[in-house]
Amino acid sequence: MDRGYAQFTLFNDIHRLGSHYACRAKGNSAIEVLEDRPLPAEDLAAGVQSDQIVRMGQSLAAGRRPDHVVSFLYAYRWTLEIFIRFLKQILGCRHLL
Repeated sequence: MDRGYAQFTLFNDIHRLGSHYACRAKGNSAIEVLEDRPLPAEDLAAGVQSDQIVRMGQSLAAGRRPDHVVSFLYAYRWTLEIFIRFLKQILGCRHLL
């Protein structure tokens, strides 16, 4: 999913059914850092900037917040982008359900 779509209630439903999703977070997403974990030397050398456990959606009503752990997969961003481009342009898929 693209970052323009941020419906935590849908994400909660997907997670509750035992499935997974990947979505870019909005640039203005409000997060609360719960834990800032140390980075090993090899991660720092690879350009990793941080490893944090965060809580998202705290400005929303309780029923609209995420009810599970949200992981940022920035390291795989371009793999996902290329895969989605393949689905859209080569296979002609406009929507995934």
